Amino acid sequence: MIVTLVGAAAIAAGDFQVSARHLQGDAIALFGAIFMSAYLLLVEQLRARRPATLVLLGSSLVATLTAGVYVLGLEQRILPTTGRTWLAVLALALLSQIFGQGLIAFSLNRLSSGVVAIAFLLEPVVAAIAGWIIFGERLSWFNGGAFVVVLWGVYLAIASGSAIKASSPADQEAAAATQLGTHPK
Repeated sequence: MIVTLVGAAAIAAGDFQVSARHLQGDAIALFGAIFMSAYLLLVEQLRARRPATLVLLGSSLVATLTAGVYVLGLEQRILPTTGRTWLAVLALALLSQIFGQGLIAFSLNRLSSGVVAIAFLLEPVVAAIAGWIIFGERLSWFNGGAFVVVLWGVYLAIASGSAIKASSPADQEAAAATQLGTHPK
């Protein structure tokens, strides 16, 4: 975990600036990290007792209501007005919410929340490489070294014995029933 955090800090160091102008963005990023950590811990606890689809439905409902209240307070229009923006909303719903959050909810029944959080540190690596490929963003050798450190840290976290949770009795019973061709009670 430490290795990955060092790599992530090295990635951030290239963009680090101390100024009042950046304080608001830094505060938003900090609160985002806190809320994401709380989300992962909560979903991990819920997945121990509920199926991924139910957890995803509940988290989507809470997110929709929270964002809805926020948007109603700030915006005059809350629904897209063109076909192109409807497609963007639909793509976000399918890719980010259903696919992305669904994989998170599914994985938290098998992997620890710490390992899932460490895997999220791959996002800046993927984003930087995508920026380089799509937009021609410049990457330094320092960035490349930081990416390697992050990848190595994620590998070490996933390869560790604490990454994969022990199967619950219900999971073991379901697996045995599947192998025998019967259904668990």
